[in-house]
Amino acid sequence: IYNFMSFCEILEPLGEGVKVELMTSVESYQESELKRKLENMRAGFTQNQIELDYRFDNSLHDRWIETDTGWRIILGRGLDIFQKPEDRFTLGFFDQTKRKCKATTITYVKKI
Repeated sequence: IYNFMSFCEILEPLGEGVKVELMTSVESYQESELKRKLENMRAGFTQNQIELDYRFDNSLHDRWIETDTGWRIILGRGLDIFQKPEDRFTLGFFDQTKRKCKATTITYVKKI
């Protein structure tokens, strides 16, 4: 959830805002907690003109971001690409751009 939140922080809504649709899987024992967190995010995002919709699909495995400009960004590791910081007092604890990346493959595909 923190990786998804960090991703959403980089979005720059233009004009009428931006719509984010999240499809994810969830274990049954975690579903109510995840719904609560996503509903809190949805409410908070509206202040920044970001509309969040989500749904659960436990058959999913692949991870990608699809844009309205026709690009699909296929993420080998999903949004979990940064190594964990050593502790709370090192640079990168909050700002992931200051962290080292894990080995991963990211593929960009332009849909025709």
